[in-house]
Amino acid sequence: MTFQSKEWERIFKNFEHVAPAELAKSMQRLARERAFLETIFNTLQEGVLVIDGQGIITYANAGGRRLLGIGQAEVGSLALGKVSPDLARSLTESSRDLEGESWSTREIEVSYPERRILRVYSSLFHNPEEFREEPYVALILTDITQEKAHTDALLEEEKLASVYMLAAGVAHEIGNPLNSLTIHLGLMERQLGKLKAEAARDNVLDSVHICQEEVKRLDGIVRHFLKALKPVVPDFQDVNLLQILADVLAVQKAEMEDLGVQVSLELGEPLPVISADPALIKQVFFNLLKNALEAMDHDGCLTLTARLDDCDVFIDIQDTGVGIEPESLAQLFTPYYTTKATGHGLGLVLAMRILRAHGGQLGVKSTPAKGTCVTLQLPQKHRRVKLLE
Repeated sequence: MTFQSKEWERIFKNFEHVAPAELAKSMQRLARERAFLETIFNTLQEGVLVIDGQGIITYANAGGRRLLGIGQAEVGSLALGKVSPDLARSLTESSRDLEGESWSTREIEVSYPERRILRVYSSLFHNPEEFREEPYVALILTDITQEKAHTDALLEEEKLASVYMLAAGVAHEIGNPLNSLTIHLGLMERQLGKLKAEAARDNVLDSVHICQEEVKRLDGIVRHFLKALKPVVPDFQDVNLLQILADVLAVQKAEMEDLGVQVSLELGEPLPVISADPALIKQVFFNLLKNALEAMDHDGCLTLTARLDDCDVFIDIQDTGVGIEPESLAQLFTPYYTTKATGHGLGLVLAMRILRAHGGQLGVKSTPAKGTCVTLQLPQKHRRVKLLE
């Protein structure tokens, strides 16, 4: 990069008449000016890049080098297309729309050095010191991955909140006739029980029992729907995550033994106490372990792994079940979507809502015919922050 001033214009025009001492002082001032501007650019969180007509990265500040995953020594010789094909392709597309000093703005997703969503500002310019037709391109890159995820989460919460308000009213209207049906079916059952045993009576009684079961099923659907959409307000306490998991395993021990499921615990260093609602976290474990058991045949294996980093604690629940097809994996957190014949499709939705209310996340990885791994991520107590409504 070249920085000019009126002083340097004067020096260059009268170079042969400039005293060595004055030239040395000007060189020192130029070096300080360059260092100062470099410090400013490197302090920016945004990435600043300059790409020449051949696609070579001729300048990159610290933020830009971090986003591209390159070192200072590679600047000046490395082509943008080699480092980030996604960004280079976007640059080619946006350059068609640029005229003069106008700026182009777009959001793109890049996959290297890691998946990110970037907001890219780009502009064409010519270096006045060079006689070349190909313009340079100035890029300003802003990492909006977290911002995008937060916005998507807020939109989802708003959508679910509006659906909940509508569903609450509908459920109330449905609940009244369901209660009435339950009462009258019970009366019919008792009256039929007093009659003499006849084929016709038995047929009607069977129909009544079927109706009662269907009413129970409808009532269960309504209750599960409202439970999944109801706003989650945790009662934060100091809890031991592994103790909650142990309590849930103790309750499900008999079912696991009946299925012949082997449970393997892989615990590294002790997990720290976290701030969470024990009842809600227990509900998450119940839902996820139930899903894992239903996905496995007899003699399956359930592996539970606990780990942590500087900010979060993680619990991996790995089963050896049927796994999930890739096309189904993307829809797991869609309300009412389920791959099970008897499922409501709300268990994972509720688990995700609970973890988000704790400032955490839920991740799912699966391989068909091999199994599924569900990862709970919860913040350690020292970094948990209150989420805004």
